[in-house]
Amino acid sequence: MSASSGTDRQLLAATIARKVTCFEPRLREVRVTIQQDETNPRAVLGISKACWLVESIREPVSFPLLAYKQSGEVAVGESSSPAYGS
Repeated sequence: MSASSGTDRQLLAATIARKVTCFEPRLREVRVTIQQDETNPRAVLGISKACWLVESIREPVSFPLLAYKQSGEVAVGESSSPAYGS
């Protein structure tokens, strides 16, 4: 996996979306976008967006993602990148 490869990032995004869908069945329409972290060539930044369905209520949700290639660590939550600040 290369953080600079668009194909690898698309594959990672699709894999994360499938895993999230399996892990949390209340999340629908899961979409994950991944891009290379401009400040760290061994890391990728991403965002997971979905619709959270509880009974008849649908609520949009999003979660910033940060993954480091060297350590394999993945963080879900606040991102320090301005690209995902909004």
